[in-house]
Amino acid sequence: MSKTIRLLQNAVTEFEAGNFERATTLCTQVIQREPANILALSFGALIEQQRGRHEQALLWIQRAIKLAPADAAAQRVGGAIMLALGRHDEAVAHTRKALELQPNMPGLHRQLGTALTQLERADEAMPILELALRQEQEPDAELLNTVSAALEKACDFVRAEEFARRSLQRQPAYPPAFISLGNALLGQGRPAEAVQMFDQALARNPDDATTRYNRSFALLTSGDFLQGWADYEARWIRPGAPSKRPSFRQPAWDGREIEGRTIVLYSEQGFGDAIHFIRYVPVVAAMGARVLLVCPAALHSLVRHMEGIVQLFGSNEPLPAFDTHAPLMSLPYLLKTTLETVPAEVPYLREPPAETFPLSSSASLKVGLVWAGGDGYRKNRIRSISLDQLLPVLRVPGVQFYSLQCGSPKSDLMKLPTGLQIEDLGSRVRDFGDTAAAMGQLDLVISVCTSTLHLAGALGRPAWGLLSHAPCWRWMLGCSDSPWYPTMTLFRQPKLGDWAGAIAQMIGALRQAAASGNPLLATAGAVAPPLSAPVLHPVHPDVVGKVQFQRWE
Repeated sequence: MSKTIRLLQNAVTEFEAGNFERATTLCTQVIQREPANILALSFGALIEQQRGRHEQALLWIQRAIKLAPADAAAQRVGGAIMLALGRHDEAVAHTRKALELQPNMPGLHRQLGTALTQLERADEAMPILELALRQEQEPDAELLNTVSAALEKACDFVRAEEFARRSLQRQPAYPPAFISLGNALLGQGRPAEAVQMFDQALARNPDDATTRYNRSFALLTSGDFLQGWADYEARWIRPGAPSKRPSFRQPAWDGREIEGRTIVLYSEQGFGDAIHFIRYVPVVAAMGARVLLVCPAALHSLVRHMEGIVQLFGSNEPLPAFDTHAPLMSLPYLLKTTLETVPAEVPYLREPPAETFPLSSSASLKVGLVWAGGDGYRKNRIRSISLDQLLPVLRVPGVQFYSLQCGSPKSDLMKLPTGLQIEDLGSRVRDFGDTAAAMGQLDLVISVCTSTLHLAGALGRPAWGLLSHAPCWRWMLGCSDSPWYPTMTLFRQPKLGDWAGAIAQMIGALRQAAASGNPLLATAGAVAPPLSAPVLHPVHPDVVGKVQFQRWE
């Protein structure tokens, strides 16, 4: 037996005994004797990965793959290391290569399915994970939980709950399974139960940012705004977070005294989020701050003349001197917004003059429609519908419909049955200012959960939201009105996936609206009772005596 083989055997023995450092030393000795020993390089990478030293493991495995790109074991370890580093595209590439080289290598389908799930490619991940389940007669808690996570991302919340519970049966104190179960329960509209699951995960891993981030949605859905906003701040530090804090030298605002100081407020996520939370600009300005607003150019024509904005900038424009900064979506947390103190005075945005975007005249009730959101939102499949599903709505007499739909779903207009007419406005829209100008000439806007729905609410236009059974947290549950938008009525799926039930409620209200000419009167008492009756509340102690906003208590 050669010395190299003895060293490797001893490395395996030390590794199995948990003596990782000694095992690494032995692999290093092999590499010193034989720099191109692929087995030692791959095993050394695996040991470093087990030690949590992923960057060091990457150096080992990169050498191995460079020397032997057709070595399946090296490719498999490379995929595992990339997965641990959060470099999921590279994890997929290495694992697929390993599968090409050695299709029956144990664990490859599990690894590939996990990487695809992390990339939000659940439809690709599920058949691969199902194969992994068939390969492992007694799947462990980790694999069962990965399946649960993939099902949740595919919006199959009932099966996701089943696999999360199976994972906990295998390993009762497994924190990731509590997270998956919480997500599955929230997806079914059971936020109180979801909070309990997230609490279980935090009891075992108190500093986990992903758990706090996920719990924020359950808390906000339930109306526990103070704790929900606090948890939502974890979005900045969770692994794979899409939002990155700008690298400003100035300190972030802490929500305290700001009179006489200049603050940069910036949007960080989607258009709907920006429209929703830009309502806080006048609040901050009323506290005595000079507000500089940074937001995408598509919103500029809409917000340019908004109260409280001193200067408006695009996302990459240089900024003048300022004192502090805050993202728009952190303002509810900084200002300690509760359900009772939501700044809900509308309109807080103003539509441009009608002549900037003229519509054809109609004596009928004029209704704008949006039936689908963008594919960038991972739950788009449960918030969007096809235009075909709205055919019963389009047949309500006395209504002229206008499509405000943008993007690829506009193609649904080409498939309408003969005799149904919708004027296509989406093809003319250049930015949100155009959409707002069109809304100013409509009697009603009907939309699924999109930025268009937020815009209608921000403009104070009559708006009907068509929502899934467990929609985005901001619409909460079990109410037909919104604490954020007083002129909005919400029509919800009675149960998971039941768009027909929600649309049937809407048709009854639309018939009344067409008969009366007033969409707001048509929805009064037509669906579930509203949250409350109007009353004035101050938004924040520093604003008392300066400005107050109306909300529905």
